[in-house]
Amino acid sequence: MFHALTWLFTAELLGIIALPLAFTLFRRLPDRGIILSKPLALLLSSYMLWILGLAHILPNSRFSIIGILLVLAVISTTLLRSKWQEIVVFVRKERYALITAELVFLAFFFLWLGIVSSAPAINHTEKPMDFAFLNSILRSTYFPPEDPWLSGHSISYYYFGHFMMAFLTKLTAIPSNVSYNLSIALIPAMLAGGAFSLVYNLIRISGATVKTAVLFALAAPLFIILIGNLEGILEFVQARGWGSEGFWSWVSIKGLAAVPGTDSSFFPGDHWWWWRGTRVIDTLVDGRSLDYTITEFPFFSFLLGDLHPHVTALPFLVLNLALGLNLLLSTEVLGLRWLRNNPWEAAAITLCLGSLAFINIWDFPIFALLLVLLVLVKGYADWGGQVRHLLLSSLSTLLPILLGGVVLFLPFYLTLGSQAKGISTLGEYSTRPVFFFLIWGLFLVISGTFLIKQLANTPGLWEKNPGALSVVAVITTLPFLLWAGAELLALWVGFNSTEEFLALSLIDGEDTVAIRFAKLLPGMAIVATAAYTMLLRMKHSTNRAVPFSLLALALGFYLLVGAELFFLVDLFGNRMNTVFKVYYQAWLLLAIVSAYGLYYVASSPIPSFNVPRVAVRLPSIPVKGTLKFGWIGLVTILLVLSLYYPVGSALDRSNSSGRRTLDGLAFLQNTDPDEYEAIRWLRDEAPKGRIVEAVGGDYSAFGRISSSTGLPTVLGWKSHERQWRGSSKPFEGREEQVAEIYNNSDPVLVQQLLDTYDIKYIYVGKREKTKYGLAEIENFSSFLEPVFKSKDVVIYGRIPDQGQETIESPNGNTG
Repeated sequence: MFHALTWLFTAELLGIIALPLAFTLFRRLPDRGIILSKPLALLLSSYMLWILGLAHILPNSRFSIIGILLVLAVISTTLLRSKWQEIVVFVRKERYALITAELVFLAFFFLWLGIVSSAPAINHTEKPMDFAFLNSILRSTYFPPEDPWLSGHSISYYYFGHFMMAFLTKLTAIPSNVSYNLSIALIPAMLAGGAFSLVYNLIRISGATVKTAVLFALAAPLFIILIGNLEGILEFVQARGWGSEGFWSWVSIKGLAAVPGTDSSFFPGDHWWWWRGTRVIDTLVDGRSLDYTITEFPFFSFLLGDLHPHVTALPFLVLNLALGLNLLLSTEVLGLRWLRNNPWEAAAITLCLGSLAFINIWDFPIFALLLVLLVLVKGYADWGGQVRHLLLSSLSTLLPILLGGVVLFLPFYLTLGSQAKGISTLGEYSTRPVFFFLIWGLFLVISGTFLIKQLANTPGLWEKNPGALSVVAVITTLPFLLWAGAELLALWVGFNSTEEFLALSLIDGEDTVAIRFAKLLPGMAIVATAAYTMLLRMKHSTNRAVPFSLLALALGFYLLVGAELFFLVDLFGNRMNTVFKVYYQAWLLLAIVSAYGLYYVASSPIPSFNVPRVAVRLPSIPVKGTLKFGWIGLVTILLVLSLYYPVGSALDRSNSSGRRTLDGLAFLQNTDPDEYEAIRWLRDEAPKGRIVEAVGGDYSAFGRISSSTGLPTVLGWKSHERQWRGSSKPFEGREEQVAEIYNNSDPVLVQQLLDTYDIKYIYVGKREKTKYGLAEIENFSSFLEPVFKSKDVVIYGRIPDQGQETIESPNGNTG
């Protein structure tokens, strides 16, 4: 608990340091972005450490971090002095909202602290990879950090999320095997607080009171973090033993089938049943996946505990959304004058937007597009639709920000490899409507109701506006037209440039185009309606909350429509990654829209519609009351069904017979205590140096020593390295050379290999003994000697570089 409180205190301290900065930056928002000061401070201070470390001006040390924070504190103190009275008055006025936001932050931190302490082990899925990056950054004196699984190369991945957690780890001096799990608790807490703040501001801008806004804003963290998709109800049906073989064959979700003769239960009992909820979209033929996708959502991600980029990015996506709303509320016309009058706001937008590529590169183009759209629609309102002035002012605002966002992180781009090979059209396979509803049902109902209801009071709805209609029509249909044209051309001429590599990229016939259009028409209608009414509201109304929400709604469904037409070509050869990342972004956008939509639907009267008289006499029905209570009932049912998955999966994940701990390596103390002690010694006591350990398959125990210590090894998880770098060329021959180090009897050759990779330590544990036999390595006493020795582990050090005595492990013998 001491480590958890230290971590929490440090996060709070960062927020306090940046509070005057946030108060000044978010001056147009009702809550002044106070709760967003935590991610803002973490981003700003981490960037300063990274850039100064790249330039070799400051080393990666606790003292450097404290120095950076002192500089920020001085700047904040200066702002505080000039705005002290204003801040005091503001805090007194907004105290209910600020206290609630902080309570939301604390509640989610301690909630996830409880969950992660039940399943802390860093030994599965992507955890070892994320742990490796975290430790590599911690062991780096300067940057970029060395790839822990490919010694001699820098990390070729978007790792700024890991960097920010390493920043906190270095500052607090908490062991990384504990800080890893504390990070899993901090990220949803920052996300929950930020989402509450964003929706609270939207509701207050719409004219609501503080208490009303606080109440409805609580839906934001609920929708983003605490609910799951509706696949959970199918898990319940199967757990009860209901459903025929024909029904489950129609459902066609891998792992769900009729289970006659079993005892029914409320929750499924099979191992990790909740994994299926993130693998909903698929086309199964004889149990084989033809369109395998990942449909992950935040609750699953936090429950699983991978410190992966799509997870660490979430609080900073909300930070960018808040900056976008703050910009949209500006009363000044955008352009060069706006940049001159608001240099710090422009710099903050530039830094926060640019950082998204470094945290999770998938987010950068989408949120850059969102910023472009926000600037354009604001320009549309400022200039009354005058295209020339609109484009000039928008370009002069956007170009410095977008280019600056790239330049600020240029060193990252220069070291980044990629497996991306282009964009391809999605041919035969697409998402079944039932699967789409299982994932998006709750958000679809709430946001769809919001969209329909706001139509009734959209100003200028029936006026002629051919320019706006034309722009919306083109933007909405363009992706489909491009897809259809490419697919029909490929079908007619019998040519597809990626056909040999990608089986999904060619349709069966012309009728597929019509079918795909019919399936996507509702989504395109939502995009078009939201976009058009957004433009009208920007032109005729001063309330910016509804247009902002409509823009988020349009972009969310635009992404979902796009995922049915195109996908990024990568080494997997399917749309798995595209659906994964796009659905994750859409979940955030639609959850925020739905949270605001709840308030809008509840606060606005149901619109009246003039229905022509008909000859047939119909019974009198209280339409408004029926619609109201029917809608409330439907939303309540969908919400309850959406909560089945998180409740059941959290109980399953927390059902641990062992003691609760935040130590991600505690499992080794029981299964392999000698390896645990070896890792602790290499991490905490041994001088830094490269190591060699056994090479084996991904998602296994291989690579654990380098992952847990941050000491680079010759080669770790090969498939991951291939994904990060786009090919296996950078590490060709390394696996064979590692085998030579362990097996070859020629001391000259072994020494040459050790020199080639500048290896300081040779790790010999159970995996090495099983794979290589190690008949020869003990004979190299002329240049190797044991520096750590226990029953099952020996670590050899290079004699010329070795200046310490062999130590005794508490679990073994003297070395």
